[in-house]
Amino acid sequence: MIYKKITKSILFLILGWLSIFAVNVSVALQYEIFTVCFSFILFLILGNIIPKHFRLMFVLGLAIHVPILYIVNDFQNLPLLFNYFLISAFLSFFLGIVLSRFRSVYNVIISFLIFISFYIVSNHYLLQQHIETFDSEKRLENVELISAKDTISIEDLKGKIVIMELWSSKCGYCKYEYPYMNELNDFYQERDDVVFLLVNPTIDSYNDFQKSVDFFSKNINVPFYYDADTTLSKFLNVNAVPHTIVFDKNMTIKKWFRGFGKVVEANFINNIKETIAEIDAKEHSKKSL
Repeated sequence: MIYKKITKSILFLILGWLSIFAVNVSVALQYEIFTVCFSFILFLILGNIIPKHFRLMFVLGLAIHVPILYIVNDFQNLPLLFNYFLISAFLSFFLGIVLSRFRSVYNVIISFLIFISFYIVSNHYLLQQHIETFDSEKRLENVELISAKDTISIEDLKGKIVIMELWSSKCGYCKYEYPYMNELNDFYQERDDVVFLLVNPTIDSYNDFQKSVDFFSKNINVPFYYDADTTLSKFLNVNAVPHTIVFDKNMTIKKWFRGFGKVVEANFINNIKETIAEIDAKEHSKKSL
């Protein structure tokens, strides 16, 4: 009898992990509405069918997904993990348990509204999406970025305005940003002094990086690079993505877009254009003195 309970406990632990893994996959597909609805329905159903004696094992299965991602994939975006995997999973799961006792369409609608409310709050505050303007004179130096085609150093980029997105193949929000970077790259294509780069700050292995490049570069004109020796990551103190950073012609940071949810996305293209215009204006004023 005890062996059956142990076996069932292990099975529900695995079920919890597989369920949260399914949410992880939906995040990677970058369809946010799909992720919200999918995770809510999935855990609502599971909250109704799992026997109460095994719910703790299922919850542990949900929880262990975070350290597994951290260790196996070196994916350190803990606010994002907390947002999607813990809030989405735990909240909808326990709402499912409540609904197993009080079944009605009205209660399902109320539960979904509660779920959406928490999701919106977490999306805006836990992800800490915001835009920072810098006046620091600290310059980026001694960094080399590699790709399958070439290697560039920061010295090569001095005298140019550089817009750099930091990304990972496991980051759904990063993929949202690619088309915007592509549009901006096309807009400034006649300017040799404006450069757009997509840089992987070694969150992926080089093999994963190259597989992603092979897949995405078919539709994206912006070049992909890899921070092989982690110098860039250490300088920026980056252990999560996405980030988009605008450097002036001296390679000092002028604007930093942290995250890419609704807060940053709303006026992303205009904000980048305005920042480039500000840098141009300062350069012009220096030359006229």
